[in-house]
Amino acid sequence: IDMLQLDAIQAGMFTSAATLIELQSPVPVIKEIVVEPGNSNAQLTEQFGEFAALAQIFLLDFGKNGMDWKQLKEQKDLSVDFVRELCTQYPVLLSLDFDEETLDEVLDTLNPLGLSFTGSEEEKVGFKSFEDIDDLFEILEVEG
Repeated sequence: IDMLQLDAIQAGMFTSAATLIELQSPVPVIKEIVVEPGNSNAQLTEQFGEFAALAQIFLLDFGKNGMDWKQLKEQKDLSVDFVRELCTQYPVLLSLDFDEETLDEVLDTLNPLGLSFTGSEEEKVGFKSFEDIDDLFEILEVEG
């Protein structure tokens, strides 16, 4: 942490609470929680509760399993209202597929701490395109 002058550490989905306790990080820890289709409110409540004292920020990742904003709104076991409540109770970075037309709806509805974006797959080693999300960045820049 000191050698690399890190500002934060992102702990992956399978990083245990014991590992984070052992780490005793002097910088903020971002704990990734990957949402799977069929996850319930109770499952997410348990995960957030387990890491609440160990992580300063949560990365709630819907994108790894291909869930988008439309699918989240259609979920029965995991409601938009519940995700909004998580964003109210905890500092949440949101990784969720949506487009520039639904950006305001997502932000106004969920009110996360921030958004996490991922560019395209590497086209060649060291070269990654962010064209797919350029329009979102432009909207955020204008609104910010």
